[in-house]
Amino acid sequence: MVRGKDIRRDATPEPAHAGADAPVPVAASHDPEETLPATNAHTSLGLALQSQPGRFELIGHLDQGGMGEVLLAVDQPLARQVAVKRLHARLEHNLEQRARFTREVRIQSRLNHPGVVPLFEAGSNQGLPYFAMKRVRGRVLSEILASCRLGDEASLKRFDQFRLLRDFSRLAWTVAFAHSQGVVHRDIKPSNVMLGDYGEVYLLDWGVASERRGDISFVAPVDGAPAELTDPRHALGTPAYMSPEHTRGGADLQPSSDVFALGAILFEVLTHKRLNPASGANEAIQLAGTPAKPRALELMATTHVADHLQDLVIRATAFAPEDRPSARELATSIERFLADRVDSEDRRERAGEKRRQAIELLARRGEGNVLAALRALNHASALTPDDDDAQTLLARVLLRADQADPRYVEELGSRLQAHRTDAVRWSLRAMLPVAVFVGMLVWLAGGLPLAILPAIVSFALLAAWLTRASRQARVPDWHYYVSGPLGALAAASLTVVAGPFALPPLGVLAHFPLLFMNSRAGRRMRAIQITIALATIYVPFALQLTGVLPSSYHMENGRFVITPIGFQTSPDHLWWFVAGGCLVLTMATLVFLGRMSQQMERAQRQLFAQRWVLSKMVPRLGAQLGASEPATSEGAAPQAT
Repeated sequence: MVRGKDIRRDATPEPAHAGADAPVPVAASHDPEETLPATNAHTSLGLALQSQPGRFELIGHLDQGGMGEVLLAVDQPLARQVAVKRLHARLEHNLEQRARFTREVRIQSRLNHPGVVPLFEAGSNQGLPYFAMKRVRGRVLSEILASCRLGDEASLKRFDQFRLLRDFSRLAWTVAFAHSQGVVHRDIKPSNVMLGDYGEVYLLDWGVASERRGDISFVAPVDGAPAELTDPRHALGTPAYMSPEHTRGGADLQPSSDVFALGAILFEVLTHKRLNPASGANEAIQLAGTPAKPRALELMATTHVADHLQDLVIRATAFAPEDRPSARELATSIERFLADRVDSEDRRERAGEKRRQAIELLARRGEGNVLAALRALNHASALTPDDDDAQTLLARVLLRADQADPRYVEELGSRLQAHRTDAVRWSLRAMLPVAVFVGMLVWLAGGLPLAILPAIVSFALLAAWLTRASRQARVPDWHYYVSGPLGALAAASLTVVAGPFALPPLGVLAHFPLLFMNSRAGRRMRAIQITIALATIYVPFALQLTGVLPSSYHMENGRFVITPIGFQTSPDHLWWFVAGGCLVLTMATLVFLGRMSQQMERAQRQLFAQRWVLSKMVPRLGAQLGASEPATSEGAAPQAT
């Protein structure tokens, strides 16, 4: 039984507890096909429930609508506040409204879901039907969206897009549950959605909901009525959130009609604008009867809505009901989007932390942290493949490893030592054609002339020195100061004997060992070797020109005559010597210089492959990687752009 001080059936209590407690919206509508027989107040609900005498004490007023009012009461046995909704006194004898009230009780009582306000008791008091339900606290979504539209910072911060999308998915699950029970709400709108302070989401006002059967009444607009309000006399729904088939009437409303309303709310959550911006009911109904896709796309494009959410809004508000997803699909799609967003934000956060860690490690380059920095950057790149920051820094570190870690110099030195040893071994191989050429020279002279003995001894000493060096794990720098003069002495000895112009191929062959041996030498050593090589040819020439040494050539009757010192030979022997010398020179050049060219080409291919991969991994570095890398200041760690 409901009782209260000075509260009569035809009296309207004063509002109580305004502000913190949002009103419970109430709506009613005319439905002649869903009436229940009612002969007196005690049977009008079609229920046998009777409240305990004095159980509910009315203490205030929460809200009222066209069909009923919602009062604040205390449930005496349990000492808790509840909301009591009862039919208006003026509608006591209106059988259709009593039947609609009965339907609301029946539907709401059997929808056992967290998103539906639970009922505690239903009955009649003083001839008026009522039901008691949980008192819910929070803010209605329409008020929240209105505050966001006005730019209220507190509302925008508290109800950001992530929070509203999460609450929307819960709303969609509530609607999906109702649909599974054969119930269509028919009046889903922001003012019928309440968001609690602790994550609660309630879908309110089931007064115009239908059970399996539809309503064939046409929506009759009320002149001057706001588009977002439900007209209790005619409209079975709210024009601003109606689906196209809802405005036409004449057919059963299916769950897809509720999905359209959900799509309109989703649009409003994303853009803070109404999908149906009409200001009056007539205009709203006319606009609702046209496809919503063009205006939805236009408005969402200006507010930068994610593509996935745009597609979801377009599908949910499709003009044809069969093109819309179910409420369940709508809920799961939003949940997947939020899960992906949370995962993406978590990945970006962790990638940013790894990137900052790498920058700190590179700033302490003297500690040799480049490998740890590379691992951190690689982790960051894997977390956010579409983010160029970590990949850019990774590419720069790879290209400037020599400036990022002092251990690079140590490992490079070890690598160069291995190359030096390899160069010494190839120098030994290069002496083979020199030996062949010297043997031909001995054959040309018909024996072993004393004049070429210094050259042979020099070559023998050079071969012994190179053999010793090739067996060492580390070839010292001073090795070049021994091998260089020995090779130069051998070439100069031959030049003195045969003349500076007579056997230039022999001079080239004599320098093959030096060429390989010094291929890994430093800039200073290469300069010394160039000087020695030039001296082996031009010093003997200068000595002969000045008369210090006998001349190995002269002009006779306009002919250039070469006169070898220390031996004589026949024209036939000389021809074979020149032919054989050219053959040996050509073969040696093709073999040894070709081998060096292949090594250089292989190194260039590897370098190009590395740069190509880096340019594809970080496209904005492509131009820089295609050319020479700009020099960085000494001691500076690579910085991400």
